[in-house]
Amino acid sequence: MTIRARLGRGALAAGWLAAAVLAGGCSAAEQARRQLARAEKYAAQGKHAAALVEYRHVLRRDPTNRVALSRAGQICFETGDLRQAYPLLRRACELDPDDLDARLKLGALYVLGGRREDGRQEAEYVLSRAPERLEALLLLTDAAATPAAAQQVLEILRQKQERLGGQALFHLAVGNLQLRLNRPAEAETALREAERLDPASAQVQQALGRLHRVQGNLAAAESAFRRASELAPPESAARLQLARFYLEQSRTNEAVSVLEEALKRKADQPATLLLLAEIDLAGRQPAAAREKLDRILRAHHDHVSALLLRAQTYVAEGQREQALAECDRLVQRMPALPQARHQRAALLWAKGEAAKAEADWREAVRCDPDFAPARLALAELQLRAGQPAQAAQGLEEFLARPPGPEAETTRAKLMLATAYRLQRAPEKAERLYREAAQARPADAQLRHLLGLALLEQGRTAEAEQAFEEALKLAPEFVLPLAQIVGQRLRARQADEALRRAQRQLE
Repeated sequence: MTIRARLGRGALAAGWLAAAVLAGGCSAAEQARRQLARAEKYAAQGKHAAALVEYRHVLRRDPTNRVALSRAGQICFETGDLRQAYPLLRRACELDPDDLDARLKLGALYVLGGRREDGRQEAEYVLSRAPERLEALLLLTDAAATPAAAQQVLEILRQKQERLGGQALFHLAVGNLQLRLNRPAEAETALREAERLDPASAQVQQALGRLHRVQGNLAAAESAFRRASELAPPESAARLQLARFYLEQSRTNEAVSVLEEALKRKADQPATLLLLAEIDLAGRQPAAAREKLDRILRAHHDHVSALLLRAQTYVAEGQREQALAECDRLVQRMPALPQARHQRAALLWAKGEAAKAEADWREAVRCDPDFAPARLALAELQLRAGQPAQAAQGLEEFLARPPGPEAETTRAKLMLATAYRLQRAPEKAERLYREAAQARPADAQLRHLLGLALLEQGRTAEAEQAFEEALKLAPEFVLPLAQIVGQRLRARQADEALRRAQRQLE
């Protein structure tokens, strides 16, 4: 009996269908393998844009491909697209916890974003797997948020000096820590040793530049930053740091010259073009900024920082509808990108569409609970809408996470204190005002707010003391004076109220 007879036409057709499906699957897998191989080849040749395109093709077929996630994230990091690098590297580390290169880059992003505790954890994880990896020790150094933490890391380095003391990166880490501990002489000793061991290290020259800047020796700082830019490749962060140094000194033309010279040596430099676009935008030249951003996007279609800044160029021109359309397209392409939703929400809020803005901010927080701008904007919206309980819940969750930049933390505490006062819990607000005042001892506004929280608890003497402290810090600050005078009037001490007001005006 023939095969056809035994299986029947239906079974034979099913067999052919199964074979076709298997063949198609093999073809898809083979295509993904080839795309990954091409991406690796381009990356090895330094063709970052082409490599990134191929990695993205792989990720469209397989969003959990660990190699593509890691490599794409690292390329975005190296080319300055830090907003896009973060989700890629975070997902890569979730899928492959022992991808140490990705963890180091992710840790660096945490430190750059002010999340030093998260950066420290990444460094410690890498060191638990590779105890003498110097890049991890440098990350641990950068993540030290307090003098005590810096001293602790310094002790760890001293324990490794016998084995690692012959390497420049070791002394670079020591120098960075000594600088963090405000010991410029010890920092310079360590950095000079690093320079002796590796005279051609751009990293060491950058560190020397930072040291000289702290010491107020701007000529020496400029010389070191310039030396670093000469030693490093055209697309390196060293040239960007030199340009930013010039911008800090209001030497914009020299900053632009450094960046344009780098582009002459290598045209495909997204981070360099991005900084030039930022300079144009700050100089009220949005069209010129957009031209540079378009140059980035022609080679790097999904460069998030360029796409977001492009929308801002339209805002600068008053073309808010065009800016909103840009954000709409970006959200459609990358719906899980919190920065895109946050930027669109801000435009919607300015347009008066509060409900749509709130939906975007909520989604941004859901996509990344640590994304502070959306967290704080959502809380502000809720406070304005008379929803202090909802605002307080989100802010409490935000403050329970490892602290970020001081400005964000203080703003969150002040908003939470407002939410507590609206819920008639001034004692909770008092605690937050005192914490914020410790971080900003010269802030008269915080002393005034503390006085209001004390007054709401009926602690009038302590409240008046806080108002007086506010006036010492800012004698022309009217609000605390109004509270003191009001207290006198309520106590039927009109003459004393008048004398206190006159004394302040003298």
